[in-house]
Amino acid sequence: MPRQGIDTAEKLRLYVEEFGPDVFSTNGESLTCDVCRKSVKATKKYFLQQHVRGSRHLARLNSRDLHSLPPQASQQQLVQLSPRENPFNMDVCRMFVESNIPLYKVQHPSFRGFMEKYCGKVLPDHTTLRKTYLKKVYDETLLKIRASVGEHRIWVSIDETTDVKGRFVVNTVVGCLSAQHQSRAFLLNTEFVERTNHSTVAQALVNSLNLLWPEGLRNDKVLLLVTDAAAYMKKAGDALKVLFPKMTHVTCVIHAMHRVCEEIRVLFPAVDNLIANVKKIFLKAPSRVQTFRLLAPNIGLPPQPVLTRWGTWLAAALYYAENFEAVLCRC
Repeated sequence: MPRQGIDTAEKLRLYVEEFGPDVFSTNGESLTCDVCRKSVKATKKYFLQQHVRGSRHLARLNSRDLHSLPPQASQQQLVQLSPRENPFNMDVCRMFVESNIPLYKVQHPSFRGFMEKYCGKVLPDHTTLRKTYLKKVYDETLLKIRASVGEHRIWVSIDETTDVKGRFVVNTVVGCLSAQHQSRAFLLNTEFVERTNHSTVAQALVNSLNLLWPEGLRNDKVLLLVTDAAAYMKKAGDALKVLFPKMTHVTCVIHAMHRVCEEIRVLFPAVDNLIANVKKIFLKAPSRVQTFRLLAPNIGLPPQPVLTRWGTWLAAALYYAENFEAVLCRC
């Protein structure tokens, strides 16, 4: 008569009894190590013996009573994790992203040693965080934004910039409109575009709102659009009013002030040449900078204005108005 095997649930229950309920637990389908807080392979007893003899398991077991939190104390997950995924790794990835810490910092020996010594936790590799948990943190953040917006009417702000590689980036920020309290702004989307014009900006905004409302755009919920006063932004705002008839397009006052600064610069070409030439003198010239500091210790270095940063040219002009003779004699 052939030997009859026991079913999976009974087999897992026997493993829990053998190794102890404080080490393993089961839901009838998979086996979880409560010390390491991750799913383990339970097709053979050998795999469990190998796991409990491992250095990481033993280190966590030794420090669990002093440093470990019970499983129910961990932050509630909005995104469902598979049995093989570790809630601790998810929390680590979330903490790094929300704190603006690069994920590769998890590899630093001092940081890993601190966590293992005082928290009893063995940190995952940065590639594990990036490949397995980063997308889940993104999905979880989207769920939080959707829950915060709910059925409120919203304002949208959109702006274009460039990254360190010179690529065009469009950022979309949204927030709720409320008469009772100040709204919280959320960076909803960052999208790379091939070129900057009214068409790509309008499409980036629509793509961002599709992330907020995946079931379909709520055209009557968008009441306010805030941008700078660039010509392509104005054209994009006019085009978007077809999709969002209740939307009011408002341009930023600071951008108008920048336009005034640009006009002042045009009216005073001699001052503009002075600022540009002195900037060239000190650019990538540490010996000249050192000499200037020795000759004029009580005067700061001449500012180096950037045309795309509002007001820096005016700040430079005011500097030369106050220190013209001192700078001219030493340059």
